[in-house]
Amino acid sequence: MSSGIYSALTGARTRMEMMDIISDNLANVKTAGFKRGQGSFQSLLDEAKVGPRATGINYARLQDGFTDQSQGVLTPSGVPTHLAIEGEGFFKLRDQAGTIFFSRQGNFTRDGQNNLVTNSGLQVLGEGDAPLNLSGASFSVEQDGTINLESGETSRIPVYGFADTAVLQRHGGGMFVLGDGSGQATQLERPTLMQGQLEESNVQMVVEMGKMMEAMRAFEANQKMMKTFDSLAAKASELGSL
Repeated sequence: MSSGIYSALTGARTRMEMMDIISDNLANVKTAGFKRGQGSFQSLLDEAKVGPRATGINYARLQDGFTDQSQGVLTPSGVPTHLAIEGEGFFKLRDQAGTIFFSRQGNFTRDGQNNLVTNSGLQVLGEGDAPLNLSGASFSVEQDGTINLESGETSRIPVYGFADTAVLQRHGGGMFVLGDGSGQATQLERPTLMQGQLEESNVQMVVEMGKMMEAMRAFEANQKMMKTFDSLAAKASELGSL
């Protein structure tokens, strides 16, 4: 059987994987703080050698996990517990199992104990990884993250940055976790927080739809190539039996 069919097969498979990334982007186009996922195609040379016996057969592979960290549009919501980060930075969150997440989703609310939490119940962590308690009827958040409570007390919501955001692994829905052995988060000295606003997803629907059409056409082309190679193999078998 011709090795070309394997090149077409891997090409079709990578386009299916790319479709998964695009579908996730489109599903989160309205998710606050969501950062679009990206993929990068690699061409692998199977048994590539220096010399006359080099085969140079190409196989395709998709490297995913890349994230477009560009700024999304900030939109006023009028909700005091909603916070948006302008520029670099991430909020630090924790679930009930103690797992730490980083996210730019600022559509927060208060739980029964007046702690600041996400819509899914994750705790928003303050300095020293303590829960942020916002007791009182009203409060204000300054751009540097300082929280002024009705009682006159103050606290701060920290914003964290990374020397290289590539250490963050996507966890779905705009959430990130640190990979094993990755660098540490550093609290930013001068973050810019906007109270009563939300950062929109940086997914552009028109762009993603165009990428989806491109991936579908490439998938169909690879399907036709596989059928062609299969037909050629069948004809070759018929000739060999004569």
